[in-house]
Amino acid sequence: MATRTPVEPLDTTAVATATELLADSRTVRLISALAAGPGRFVDLRAALGAPSHSTVSKRLRALERFGVVQQVIHYEHPIRAHYQLTPQGTSLHRVIDAMARWAATYG
Repeated sequence: MATRTPVEPLDTTAVATATELLADSRTVRLISALAAGPGRFVDLRAALGAPSHSTVSKRLRALERFGVVQQVIHYEHPIRAHYQLTPQGTSLHRVIDAMARWAATYG
């Protein structure tokens, strides 16, 4: 008879943090849009259905605080900026993709 390896206890605080981050549908859509490649603010706003400027700014700042998104500024004339996923953001997109596949199968 095969022995089962013990399951490590779940870090519920970490799960709650991830759940809080993904609870906003705009977060999921922003991460999905950036998974295709870097995006300018105006393009990301359009991908969300053109919510207010402050709504998109707040969400992007929150994602930056979580270390999921980074803003890259190009110091040329005129100054341009774009947003891109960090390695943590790319990892989180894999989780979102797995959740989407699960929902398509069982939801």
